[in-house]
Amino acid sequence: MPLHLQVSSHFRQNIVSGALKPGDRLPSARTLARDLRVSRNTVDAAFGQLRSEGLIVRRVGAGTVVAPDATSAAPFAQVARSRHPEARPAQQSGSDEAIIPEP
Repeated sequence: MPLHLQVSSHFRQNIVSGALKPGDRLPSARTLARDLRVSRNTVDAAFGQLRSEGLIVRRVGAGTVVAPDATSAAPFAQVARSRHPEARPAQQSGSDEAIIPEP
């Protein structure tokens, strides 16, 4: 599974499950890319996917946060995930190793 889908899947699961709540701040793209040892473009692609699903809001200078209405967007995220099975978490796809450790 492409790295950006692993990253977006991880955050999607945590938002949909309630582990991340509306207003919770996500790490900056630069920090997350450094911590995961991936390109910043990879993180930007993952965050772009989550933003298009209505799960996060990115504000220049203010950071990235879980969208205030993320819980109402969650069903759309579920539909997006079902339409793109490659976006399923690495653990479900048969891979033993995911790029992002579970919290």
